[in-house]
Amino acid sequence: METPVPTTAVITTTPPAPAPPATPKPKSGKLHFWIREIISVFFWVYLIAKLFVFDFDVFLIQRFAPQWQWLIYGKFFVFIGTIALVWLFTKNSQIARWLLYITFYPLILCCRIIYLLLKKRSWLLIIGVVNFIVSLFRFAKYRFIVFALSTIAFALIFFSNNYVVIDTLIVSLLFFLTMAFIRHFYYAFRPSALYQTHT
Repeated sequence: METPVPTTAVITTTPPAPAPPATPKPKSGKLHFWIREIISVFFWVYLIAKLFVFDFDVFLIQRFAPQWQWLIYGKFFVFIGTIALVWLFTKNSQIARWLLYITFYPLILCCRIIYLLLKKRSWLLIIGVVNFIVSLFRFAKYRFIVFALSTIAFALIFFSNNYVVIDTLIVSLLFFLTMAFIRHFYYAFRPSALYQTHT
C-alpha cells in the first residue's frame, strides 16, 4: 500500500493596489490665498493707521499726487465700485467668504498662532508667549503712556517748524528711549511676570 505524499498548498496573495498619488494643490488656490492675505493685512493696517495715527492717505496724495485729490472725497464710491466690479466676476459664496475672512482676520490670525504653538509642542515656547502676554497686560498703563507721548512727539516733530520745539521733542524721545533700555535691563534680571503672578 502506497503512502500518500503530502502536498503543500500554495497560497497566492495579490499585492495591494498602490495608493493614488497625492494631487498637488493648484497654483490658483495658493494665489488666491496670498491675495486674500495681502488684502486682509493691508485693510487692517490701513484701518488702524486711519483711526489711531493720522490720515496718511490724504497726506500722500496732497504731497505727491495733488491731481488725484478727488479720490479723497470720492474714496467711498471707489471702494463700493471696486467691490461691485469684483462681485461681477465672482460667485456670491466666494465673495461672502472673502468678506468674512477679511472682517475676522485678527481673530483668524490669533487662532493660527495658537494652532502653531500647539503643533510645535514646545512648552518653553508656549510659556514664553504666555509670559509676554501677561507682561504686556501687566505694564499696559506704562506702555500706553509712553506710546502716546512718543507718538505725539513724532507728530509734532513732523509738522512743526519751530526748531526749539523740535529739539525739545528730540531730547524727550531720547529720554524715553534711555528709560526703556534701563527698564528692560532691570527686568531682565528679575523673575518673569508669569512667575510673579503666582507668588
